Amino acid sequence: MPNTSLDELRDTVERMEDRLLDQPAGAPGYEALVARFAADLPNERDRRLAQSAALMVHQQQAVNATLATRFLEAYAAKDLDTIASMITPNVRLRDWNLAVSGREAFLAETRKNFEEAERIAIDLLHLHATAGSVAAEMRILVNEDIELTVVDVFDFDHQGRITAVRSYKGI
Repeated sequence: MPNTSLDELRDTVERMEDRLLDQPAGAPGYEALVARFAADLPNERDRRLAQSAALMVHQQQAVNATLATRFLEAYAAKDLDTIASMITPNVRLRDWNLAVSGREAFLAETRKNFEEAERIAIDLLHLHATAGSVAAEMRILVNEDIELTVVDVFDFDHQGRITAVRSYKGI
């Protein structure tokens, strides 16, 4: 870092927190990342750099959680165009019945599911996000009479596009 003073670094990190976190001091995931990233660092400059890195990771987790939620909303709405815009050309899909690779195969399977279901309702129960993946536990109601408990794991590339979806059916 070219001759950045500690005061400038401190101010920059504080501005980033103000801009990117709804509640900077009250974001437990962020605070845990800061503690992990800054553990045993010898000086304040290094701790501030670690804090900045933790902030970026925390922000990516939030972005990925939003993207996964948006995908599930599009799925419930049977919005194939939105889903197509969210996946990579080499996307992989695996569930308890099949495994396919590639955008066209992914969209064909999704289209088939949409055609077989008059209505899809998704109740998101839990969401766990990391900087590269999201796990979403949900209850899916198909045509008002088929209820599934499912965990979908989404992987993302550096541009926020989905590279893989792995679905696990519960009981």
